[in-house]
Amino acid sequence: MEMPEPIKANSLYPAITVVIPVFNLELYLRDAVRSAQGQTYQGPVSIVVLDDGSTDNSLEVARKLAESCTNLRVYTQPNQGRSAARNRLVQLADTELIAWLDGDDIAAPRWLEQQLELLSSQENYSAVSAQGYAMTADAYPIGP
Repeated sequence: MEMPEPIKANSLYPAITVVIPVFNLELYLRDAVRSAQGQTYQGPVSIVVLDDGSTDNSLEVARKLAESCTNLRVYTQPNQGRSAARNRLVQLADTELIAWLDGDDIAAPRWLEQQLELLSSQENYSAVSAQGYAMTADAYPIGP
């Protein structure tokens, strides 16, 4: 599989790849991808979904989303488990900065901005993370 050319960025807004591992998450994937697409971050963002051998319609959902989203790439592989899927996503990312979003997560609109602000604020930081909220299947928050 040929790797894409790295996307262009500038020093104020570096390029970020949002990587999304998926295994049997067809009910949640659409919202996860849309939350990545809806970021307020002004820099270039690419989104990579890797279907890890789902037995539901996750791959079809991802491919349908990619039809209308030019910065979304979709890959698939036979099921190899969470670690192998995450390692493969690192290989597929086309930027130095990588943001992890699971296929059943929803990112807040300023998620990328806030993480980059924190990462940039300390020169000895190499990674940042954020607190999440558990939610019901109907997207009702039930707590951190």
